[in-house]
Amino acid sequence: MLLRSLNCLLSCVCGDTDKQLLLSVAIVAVAIVSLQVVAHYDRMDQHNSFYIEQYGRAILEPLPRNALLLLTGGTIRSPHVRLAFHSPIVYSRLSRGADLISNSVQYLRLCKGYRTDVTVLLLETMTYPWFARYHHLTPRVNFPGTHALSTLHAL
Repeated sequence: MLLRSLNCLLSCVCGDTDKQLLLSVAIVAVAIVSLQVVAHYDRMDQHNSFYIEQYGRAILEPLPRNALLLLTGGTIRSPHVRLAFHSPIVYSRLSRGADLISNSVQYLRLCKGYRTDVTVLLLETMTYPWFARYHHLTPRVNFPGTHALSTLHAL
């Protein structure tokens, strides 16, 4: 079935003259990729890897109930999270790996239902004009004023 579909596609694209050569090249390419998958599958299999999930849990677990986690990129050399236990606001300043941290945290909250009481805001996204349309997604956060938003919309 696959070879018939490939044969039809090659006929449409290049006509009958080069079809046999291109079909041979395609078969060899698929065979090489298949051999690579078989040869390296055991080393590359990550279905039991939970490092990212554990990392996200390490960030969310110590936070106080109903915390506000503000994530941003920064200029310091090593990533870390500043935990302010006396305040429900937690601020994370990162130099590298901001996607790793925000994605691991958001994955746990939105897909796994872990620590859904924590509100997460990515400070970089708050600078875009479209962010105002999503204020309703964070009802516990009060975004005061309209001057900055009107200025952004005027740009």
